[in-house]
Amino acid sequence: MGLKQKSVFAINAAIIFACICMGVLGYISASNGFSKALEMKAEGDAGALIEIINYRYPGDWKIEGGELFKGDTKFDGADKIIDELSTVTGGKVTIFKGDTRIVTNVKDAAGSRQVGTKASQAIIDAVLNKGENFLGTANVVAEEQTAMINEIADSSKSLAKLADEMQNAVSTFKL
Repeated sequence: MGLKQKSVFAINAAIIFACICMGVLGYISASNGFSKALEMKAEGDAGALIEIINYRYPGDWKIEGGELFKGDTKFDGADKIIDELSTVTGGKVTIFKGDTRIVTNVKDAAGSRQVGTKASQAIIDAVLNKGENFLGTANVVAEEQTAMINEIADSSKSLAKLADEMQNAVSTFKL
């Protein structure tokens, strides 16, 4: 192999290497951008759901007889409310009381609503134990999804969490 052929081979190898590096960097950048877009959508949806809930269901959040209420409206098992709210975001909506789903349109493979299932430990630690917002990956009924989680609370204590779970994203927020 002559010097000219070696030079052409080296230049071609360098170009191929540069193209591969650019492709990898482009993929990483697009992936990060997609994750950020999901987080932004989750935050926007959360704000919309807060406004809708506060408008449609006036009053404070409270627990009476072990059940969660907003004003006079009972949210434990309120499938119709959750289904209506999910049409706003095009995703799934869950209300937790403490760390447990009390109403949701999240379903398992058989189509059963996942009422009674627990929030992930990372969410419980951040939101319920530390009182911090959670923004990251969460396990939502055996699926990893982007999540933003805050508490719904009355003036004295943590009561619940509201989750908007869109395709690959979840948002929950603090009232």
